[in-house]
Amino acid sequence: APVAPVAPVAPVAAPVVVIEDKAPVAKNTVEIEAQEEDSTVSQNKDRLYVSGSVGALNYNAANVKSNGAIGFGVGMLLKSNWGVEGSYTYSNHSIDTFWQPNLYRDLNQHDIGAAAKYYFNFGKLKPFAGGMATYILRRYSDRVINNYAYFVNNYTTSEETHSLNVGLAGGLDFEISPNIVLGAGLDWSTNIANNNGIRFANYGLPENTKALEEMDYVNFKLSAKITF
Repeated sequence: APVAPVAPVAPVAAPVVVIEDKAPVAKNTVEIEAQEEDSTVSQNKDRLYVSGSVGALNYNAANVKSNGAIGFGVGMLLKSNWGVEGSYTYSNHSIDTFWQPNLYRDLNQHDIGAAAKYYFNFGKLKPFAGGMATYILRRYSDRVINNYAYFVNNYTTSEETHSLNVGLAGGLDFEISPNIVLGAGLDWSTNIANNNGIRFANYGLPENTKALEEMDYVNFKLSAKITF
């Protein structure tokens, strides 16, 4: 029998291999590496900063109630992990006079300080410790004059004292970005010299009454820094 002719087999097309363009991925990688490099460089140079703080300044005195403290500072973070700072802190305090009408019942305190701190570098966490020196102006006011107390100057409604303190500072900073730092710390301050002309015996208190100018105090602070 005759053999039927075999139909020609159509050639099979070779699979097409599509090569995706990887250039954008490479570009993104380069950008990320550049950002990381910029961040590293910013940590390896001296940086100026300004800061603001709120605090709770406390005396170890039963008749003094502290009403809070606010402050600001200007400083430099050095690439050697040291920092130096100048600061100003204002605090207000209410004084319980124990029913002695000749005493002052309000205290406005002004602290002008200089500090040096060392920062331990644990990435974004930076614990610190250091020392400080502070000039303190205390302004007492809100005095009720008692005309029967002839031995007290009845024309004085306010008085000022001046002190020089030294102390220690410690705390922890957290760097949320290369230019913004949040922190918490505790300052302890003790007096080394003061000019206090208030005679407590004239105000109905014992001669050996201890003045605030001679007492230690602590200030717990929350702060924020902007670095440049």
